[in-house]
Amino acid sequence: MKTSMESVEAIKELARVVTTTIEGIDPSFFDRNQYGDAATFRQTVVLCLMDANDVVPVDFDRLLESGDANIMHDVMGIMNNWNIYKKEMENCFHPRCAVTQ
Repeated sequence: MKTSMESVEAIKELARVVTTTIEGIDPSFFDRNQYGDAATFRQTVVLCLMDANDVVPVDFDRLLESGDANIMHDVMGIMNNWNIYKKEMENCFHPRCAVTQ
């Protein structure tokens, strides 16, 4: 599934929400993670979600409306389980807001 421009905007907003939530929970997270600073992390979230969306489509508008806990579950789950080399989800992870087909 190709990622539309509307989806890209929703993905950017999801990245902002996740980054802000992480900063609120643990301000030192970006000092000691593999992604670098908050801006780099946001870019990584956007690229990862766009890449994974081609294989596991997610309803990003529904996800944005589902609350912080679901956003964190889906976004961090995708980031932790998406294999960028094989282009597949690992560890049987399935996003809560995946599009049912």
